[in-house]
Amino acid sequence: YYGNELGKLYDETFARLIPHLKGFPPGPLDINCILNEEGAWFLEFTSRQGYPATYIQLLGVEDEWGKIYSDVARGQFSGFHPKDEWITGVRFCVPQWPYGKVDKGYVGAPLFTHFKKRHLENIVLLDVYLDGVLRCGGTDGELGTCVGWGRTINEASEMMYNVLKEVATYPMFYRPDIG
Repeated sequence: YYGNELGKLYDETFARLIPHLKGFPPGPLDINCILNEEGAWFLEFTSRQGYPATYIQLLGVEDEWGKIYSDVARGQFSGFHPKDEWITGVRFCVPQWPYGKVDKGYVGAPLFTHFKKRHLENIVLLDVYLDGVLRCGGTDGELGTCVGWGRTINEASEMMYNVLKEVATYPMFYRPDIG
């Protein structure tokens, strides 16, 4: 989002791809990599918004996404306004995601017994429905993505995991190592 003012992070990721992207139409670029003290190690990149990056970005940008996509499609995109903080996110699911259909015992189960409206600031809900309480829809088991932001990536991760601890109930699972 921020271009070369990020210094080393920008230099070791996006800047390395610029020579290969000249002449391609504008649009999103999803770069998946591992970062450590030695640099960035590319796993893949795709010219689309990946998942759950799409949901993380929905909560991390101040602009309306419909307008952003419309402007890109018309060749009139001039930028957008991301939150001025680090953003991170993690999927939360029930078994058997991603390996098949949801275990029947979870379909319709009330999984968000502590969910409050304020959590919508941090959570994009997916395979759930409302029937007095939020329940597992049973389509694929990916219940949603929880997002956090902060001045550092550690602050962003801490916010994200604190929200998940408030709402997550057994048998939800998620990666504990994001950030």
